[in-house]
Parts: sequence; C-alpha cells; structure tokens
Amino acid sequence: MVRKKKNLSPVSPAETEILRLVWSLDAATVQQVCDALPKKPPANYATVQTLLRRLEKKATSSIGCKAKPTCLWQLLIRKT
Repeated sequence: MVRKKKNLSPVSPAETEILRLVWSLDAATVQQVCDALPKKPPANYATVQTLLRRLEKKATSSIGCKAKPTCLWQLLIRKT
C-alpha cells in the first residue's frame, strides 16, 4: 500500500509563537501557554487550544494526557 503525503499548510505566525513557548517550557498545558503569552491582549484559552490542535495535525507536536482533563503538550521535534 502506498501512502499519500498530507498537504500540510504552513505554520502561521500565531502557531509559531505557540511553538516557541512550548519549546521554551519543554512541555506545557494550555493554561501554561496562556499564562506565558503577552498579557495585552489577554490570551483566549479556546484559541490557544485550537492552535495546539492545529499544530498536532501538522505533526509538529504531540499530546500526552497525564491526568484528565489536563493534557500536557510536548514537541516531537527539537529546536536546533
């Protein structure tokens, strides 16, 4: 069976900011990412969660749940 490559869209500036934060934190919950973002304007929890899910679909991050409902986001790739 031949697998087709997924057509992945490029990483947006907002997603890049989230990636940088997760890299700097090594692993983070959605709330930790929200807390690390600039305070003005305040980060919206649902928006950050959506960005992390989009990144997961783009295969740049992985979700690992230690205890529900809190999920810990970690990167599959390393920053060089």
